[in-house]
Amino acid sequence: MKMDRGIGESIEFGILLSILTAGVNALWGIFFLPWGIIGIIFSLLNIFSTLLMNQGKNGYLKEDYEYSRKKLKMSTILNFIFGWILLGIYTYRLYISVDNLIIRSHLIREVEEPAPIYASPKIPRGK
Repeated sequence: MKMDRGIGESIEFGILLSILTAGVNALWGIFFLPWGIIGIIFSLLNIFSTLLMNQGKNGYLKEDYEYSRKKLKMSTILNFIFGWILLGIYTYRLYISVDNLIIRSHLIREVEEPAPIYASPKIPRGK
């Protein structure tokens, strides 16, 4: 996943992938009726994961990166278990990108004025 696009757009694409995964899980849940309840449960958990990713996107757009990271972390765990592995890897990459933003925001400090290299010497005053 290239980060040339914005992280917000990548989260939106992850939301679409999660909705697609929920649809596929619902379809196999409907067509395989004896085991269908598992597909329906997976579909509901994918929808819950989609809601978490949407909350993470809203937190990211409001520049509340800690909240966004927390929501993306829960969504990543759900997508690894109840979605496809590729969706879990994609949301993990999104989580890492937001985590890097938080780390970088803690590293940025105020720039200090450099002291002049060749300052005039201080001459002590006599008594």
